[in-house]
Amino acid sequence: ILRCAETVQVWSESARSSITVQVLCRGICLIFLSDSSYLLESCHPDQGRGYEALAARPRRSWRGATTVRSAHQLPLSTSSNGYSHKTAYLSPEGEREERNLISPRLVTLSLFSSNHLWQIIFAKGGFGMDHTELKPGDVIKRHRLSTRLWHWTNALTLLVMLMSGLMIFNAHARLYWGDYGANDDKAWLIIDDAGDTGFVEIAGVRVETTGVLGIWKNSEGEIKRRAFPHWVTIPSAYDLQAARRWHFTFAWILAVALTLYMARSLWNGHVRKDLHIRKREWSPRHILHDIKEHARLRFPTGAAAKDYNILQKLSYIGVIFVLLPLIIFTGLTMSPAMNAAWPWLLDIFGGRQSARSLHFIAAFGLVGFFFVHITMVVLAGPINELRSMITGKYRLPGKVEPSFEPQAPQAPQGEPA
Repeated sequence: ILRCAETVQVWSESARSSITVQVLCRGICLIFLSDSSYLLESCHPDQGRGYEALAARPRRSWRGATTVRSAHQLPLSTSSNGYSHKTAYLSPEGEREERNLISPRLVTLSLFSSNHLWQIIFAKGGFGMDHTELKPGDVIKRHRLSTRLWHWTNALTLLVMLMSGLMIFNAHARLYWGDYGANDDKAWLIIDDAGDTGFVEIAGVRVETTGVLGIWKNSEGEIKRRAFPHWVTIPSAYDLQAARRWHFTFAWILAVALTLYMARSLWNGHVRKDLHIRKREWSPRHILHDIKEHARLRFPTGAAAKDYNILQKLSYIGVIFVLLPLIIFTGLTMSPAMNAAWPWLLDIFGGRQSARSLHFIAAFGLVGFFFVHITMVVLAGPINELRSMITGKYRLPGKVEPSFEPQAPQAPQGEPA
């Protein structure tokens, strides 16, 4: 039975994450086991054999006690519904007795409906392997193909959209709240220049940024008076029309890729297995502990490094389900055509200028996430982290314990080994 289960597990190695394949494999195992139970039932000692030959044969009961069948205890009739036997016997006194026996098939189905048994047989690490057996140095499959494809598509898309968006922002480097905004209106963010000084002003607080923001020199040494410099914009030279084309083209890629990834993550269980925050993880003590460990640069090792910690889960959930959808819908709100088609977007975000401000804040929220993400990758081991996002294979970090194989004792000199 176990060999059959192991064979089925080998068949499903190439599609281990598929729920459909796992269900089919379990069904095949149940067929094997049911057939085995049927053979046991058909070879019952009281069926298909001469009673006289079995009269004095010792039998072992279900309690383990050995009994001897009497020649007078002969079965008169046997009935079975596949899950229990009802057999009528003739006692030595000539009275009819009925006994109910549980079918091995029912025992088989009960055992293989146990979650614990399935976790042992079809563990992700392989047949008969539990995740608790993972140790530092083991190579596991960490990232699904859909996650890796979306990660790199998203990285390129957001880079192009950020740089083209900064060029669009250069056309009017002020942000407002409400429905309207122009030069004479009160802005909560301004990036501009005052003579030979560049500055950034946020809520009335001004910071000088000469040479970086507001006023700077291009590659030819010419002084330019725009918010963001040429080396962070697409295109480098001021061209609002080209920047809008770049931005809107990659906006479609962002929206479609995010939708497909979210649907795929819900379908294959990525959200439920990897991103779902368990009850114990919401404990303030647990969150504070993870913050302290990260501040001390103490990262999980061994089997603990296989799963996302609470800070990673909160970050990824915030990016996938908050920041990216916010960027998409605020971008739609700034479109006059979408204002006509979906006027309720203006009500949700409080006007086109408020949507523009939220769009800008969400974009720089992603920039902040990017720098923290890259820092953590470098500190945790860039080669291992990059390999896991390219090939999906991840080597569990930590100190690898050397394995010592016992050696045969050496024979004393002068004596044969």
